[in-house]
Parts: sequence; C-alpha cells; structure tokens
Amino acid sequence: MPLVYTATVAVRHHELDAWGRVYPATHLRTVAEVAVQASAAAGFDPAWYDALGAHWIVRRTLARFHRPVGRDATCVVKTWVADFRRVRSRRCYEIRVGDALAVEAESDWVLIDVATGRPRRIPADVERTFDAPSGAASAPRDGWDETLPPVTPLRTAAAVRFTDLDALGHVNNAAYLDVLGEAVLTPLARAGWGVEGLGACGLAPFVAACDLEYLDPVVWGGALEVTTWMAPVPRGFEVVQHLGPAGAKTPSLRARTRWEWHALASGDPVDAPADLSRALAALAAA
Repeated sequence: MPLVYTATVAVRHHELDAWGRVYPATHLRTVAEVAVQASAAAGFDPAWYDALGAHWIVRRTLARFHRPVGRDATCVVKTWVADFRRVRSRRCYEIRVGDALAVEAESDWVLIDVATGRPRRIPADVERTFDAPSGAASAPRDGWDETLPPVTPLRTAAAVRFTDLDALGHVNNAAYLDVLGEAVLTPLARAGWGVEGLGACGLAPFVAACDLEYLDPVVWGGALEVTTWMAPVPRGFEVVQHLGPAGAKTPSLRARTRWEWHALASGDPVDAPADLSRALAALAAA
C-alpha cells in the first residue's frame, strides 16, 4: 500500500474570497505544502534534495472542487504517491472538512537536475520508500484535449507580481489559477456581473474543476497575455485559456476549468438567470 501522509490545516481569514469561500488556488497551495511535508516526513526534505542537486517542479495539476470551504473550517489533507515514471511522479490528494469530501487533486511532478535544468532519474530509494507502482505498472497520463478557439477570443493583459514567485524565481504553480480566474471575472464584471451584480441575484461563481498544464516557466517582468474562450453549459460554463508572453506563438501554460453558478444561501449549483446567461453568451462569442 502507498505511504499516506495526513495533515490538518485551518482556514485563515485572508484565504477567503468576496463570498466567504476559500480561493481554489489556496487549495492548490495547501496540497503542494502538504506534499513537501510528506516528503520530509519520509526522509526526503528540501535539504536532502539540495544535497542531491535536484528539485521537483509541477508539470500538470488536475483538481475537482466538490463543495465550497468556508471560514473557521478545519481541513484534513491526505496525500500519497500514486506512481513513478522514471523522471515523473504522480501524487494524489484529498481535502475533507468533517465527513465531507471538499477537494480531490493530483499533480504530476518532474525531478529536475539543478546543474543542467533537465529531467533527472528519480532515485531508487525514493521509489522504495513510497512503495508506489513504477515503470510499466504506472498509469498512463491523459493527453491534452481542448475546443478550438473562436476567431476572436478574449485577450487580457496580465502581470507577474513579485509575490507570485516561488523559491526558484518562477511563478508558483498555484498562482496561475488566480491569474486565470481574474481573466474570466474581469470581463463579467465589466458586463455588469461583478460582486454586487451577482450578489443581487444571490449567486456566486464557483470553480468546480481545473486542469493546468505547465509548459514553460514564467518569470518576473515582461508582459503576459491570457487568451480565453468559453462556452455556456447547464448551471455554469467551460473555459479554455492559454497564458504566455504577449505575442508568443506557443503558451507557457494552458488550462481548462469548469465553473458553476452557486446559490449564496445554500452553496448548491443553480441555473443562471436569463440576463446573466445572455451576458456570458455575448462574452463567449466575443
């Protein structure tokens, strides 16, 4: 059986959004921190990797957010290594509040050699310790699939804040979800559906799922652009986004997210009013 690590994390006030719910990017930061704790508890802390001359980066993250997590919540986070594939390792996570499953996630980590910047073979003692399937026994990774963009997708300028950087000088993998969310919510607000407009209808948008693939690191400075296209679906909308330097031919990040409309009173998914659906359709066709 894989080695399961469990941590207890209290929700802090500054992690709540305008509707009193934990930001989805905060959940990604939480599971990444617990992954570091789990590795250290098994004998492989950051100092061990410094001595090895290697570090881990996240190649891809998938998450399903089952329900909002609010103030004063205590989260029980579990994590385990699902498999090894030479230079990659897939780690899984669960976040529960009480008996309720709030978040399921998995991340594909790649071990990088500090001197060369290239992927490096995972040490055998790491594989033995975490006791997860490896090689041919590991599960295949899903390919990337997305809808084709319209002729004129939404294009939003974005800036890398210094506080978005990690210890490697790159944008932290979880910070991208904040940037991508901003590129969705800002045009909605400009169309009259910001915090006040949605609150008047008793609604709030909720990120129900995400799939983020990190293709190239993004550093501080320079102009970034987020290209967004979306499609309404029952009780929400699907979003595809590319992020990268303005004018670049290939993105540094590509992402798919599913958003739902939630009733503020109950937190349950609901249908959007007709005016909101028309505003979203107009944005999707922009």
